Amino acid sequence: MYPMRIAAQAALEQSDEILTRFWQQVDFNLFEDQCWLWRGRYHGNGSPVLYVAPRYIDAGLIAFFAVVGEIPPAGRVDHCCGDPRCVRPTHLQLTASPRSQTRLADLHDGYVLPIYIPTLAQERHAVLRALDLVTHGSWRAVS
Repeated sequence: MYPMRIAAQAALEQSDEILTRFWQQVDFNLFEDQCWLWRGRYHGNGSPVLYVAPRYIDAGLIAFFAVVGEIPPAGRVDHCCGDPRCVRPTHLQLTASPRSQTRLADLHDGYVLPIYIPTLAQERHAVLRALDLVTHGSWRAVS
């Protein structure tokens, strides 16, 4: 795992405040096919980021953490919807790095599968927890 991702994982596990700040920057849309747009800061390359001292963390990685419970150890977050501002978990997919994609495509006749795509059930559970977190200031058990 990359050192930045290790530090981000540790920070997210220790503080509900980071996830509260994350969800407060998301413009939710209840229609299943619509994007959830990021209202926070953007990196120079146009990707949404959240400041978690001492650095900025890709908002897509935080969305993955909120849904899956961990930051992916490797790979990159791609937007299935094509909108780099979107942080909706079901619109994100974890894929191999560009270099790895090239190697995998060579091995598999040009076809590369995504590594992971969050499910709608995982996303719905994360939304319930996010609403609870933002409303009550802490995560409670949600079944």
